[in-house]
Amino acid sequence: MDLGAIVTIGSREDARMVDQIAGERATVAEAHLKIDTGMGRYGFLPEEMETVYRLYTDSANIAFTGIYTHFGCAVDAAVTQKQYDRFQQVVQELRAAGFETGMVHCCNSTAFFQYEHMHCDAVRIGSALLGRVAFSGKTELKTIGYCQAELEEIRTIPAGHTVGYGAGWVAKRETRIAVLSIGYYNGFAVDRGFDLWRFKDCLRGVARYIKAFIKRKALYVHVNGTPCRVLGHVGMVNMVIDVTDCDCKVGDLARVNINPLLLKGIEVVYF
Repeated sequence: MDLGAIVTIGSREDARMVDQIAGERATVAEAHLKIDTGMGRYGFLPEEMETVYRLYTDSANIAFTGIYTHFGCAVDAAVTQKQYDRFQQVVQELRAAGFETGMVHCCNSTAFFQYEHMHCDAVRIGSALLGRVAFSGKTELKTIGYCQAELEEIRTIPAGHTVGYGAGWVAKRETRIAVLSIGYYNGFAVDRGFDLWRFKDCLRGVARYIKAFIKRKALYVHVNGTPCRVLGHVGMVNMVIDVTDCDCKVGDLARVNINPLLLKGIEVVYF
């Protein structure tokens, strides 16, 4: 509030707290009202309109300058349309009751590219700014940024030697390897989505593993422009790569592809 930021009001407790703090500072806090149309995280339900009306009339130190909702499954057109319709119903009811809704917004990055009729007064672009969206449709986005890690050690292992926990990789020939100071803690080889175990989620997970098995898809990083395969399991803060066919030395930098939404423990430098 002291920074002049617009706050979200998603509950009566939020409203009471913000109204009190703004009153103590003899100011008016600017806020956007959050409506829960199906995300189930924050916000007022569409069935709580009487409560919402009282926020507008009883919050003397809050100026509501916007209203929004958040889509829980923007890749599903039917689900998203249902959420959008519920949200618009709330907006229309507020206006019919004589309240100014201010800025209306609901689209995240995925919804922005897929549902133009839902753009309303504003959109909330997040992952798209990083060149990534959650759907497979065509866009003009380009991935921005990259991650680098030093080659900490280079050595040669004989045929038959194993690499990584669980002895997950076995050298078929004498192999020159390098160790990088980056791992799954930093966001490499980390995936989301394995936190719900409905039948269809389990089937989707099985299909993903079968597809990966068929394609034999391996992980790679690039060292001095040469793709180098990651060997064995990725460690917490390190990994081993095959540099047999790469001209490199200790201290050279490897370029590593990491989803910026999962990146942590690494200094971020802006150019």
